[in-house]
Amino acid sequence: MNGRRTSAVNLETLVEEPSAKVALDLFLPRLLPDGVAFTVHAFEGRHQLLTRLEQRLHGFRHYGSDTRILVLIDRDNDDCRALKEALERAAATVGLPTLAESGGPDIIRVCNRIVCEELEAWFLGDPKALCTAYPKVKPGYASGAKFRDPDAITGGTWEALLDLLKKAGYYRDRARLPKTEIARAVAPYLVPDRNTSPSFRAFVDGTRRLVGDLR
Repeated sequence: MNGRRTSAVNLETLVEEPSAKVALDLFLPRLLPDGVAFTVHAFEGRHQLLTRLEQRLHGFRHYGSDTRILVLIDRDNDDCRALKEALERAAATVGLPTLAESGGPDIIRVCNRIVCEELEAWFLGDPKALCTAYPKVKPGYASGAKFRDPDAITGGTWEALLDLLKKAGYYRDRARLPKTEIARAVAPYLVPDRNTSPSFRAFVDGTRRLVGDLR
């Protein structure tokens, strides 16, 4: 489900890479209320997203008040506060009010959200979704100290997910995580309100407030 200009609210989402687009194309229909159409735009990396963000926001500024913009980016090794300030500054420069500035859904135009550290934390934060996609993974992994807070995994989030999958018998010949393939497998099973990743919960809350779904 991916659409534009056919509903009361249009959600334009900017992400840094194709795997995030795949994940949101599959997950947003489970999150958004009826009457919200969406399009996910993928960049070729976070540097390109940050470099072109102000230009893209300026273009969206002319779409009308029914269009909301969601920006999603991985923290990686950046300072979270500095990265959020850069995103907020880009919106302010083109005159678009953000969720961080408060106000009702009729005022908010932009919601900036940061994944700590990488999108794979969201998959690890929903053991039922991950184990549905990869049945040989034991759901008990989530009770281990390493995975209790998916946003705080040390040593790299995608590396931790790949190691978990390899131990279960998947991707044993892979040196790097097949991000798009895994996003396509896990995202259809993600449930908005059961994830243990704080950044996922912040994303869900921000998206709902952005489109006026204040449940």
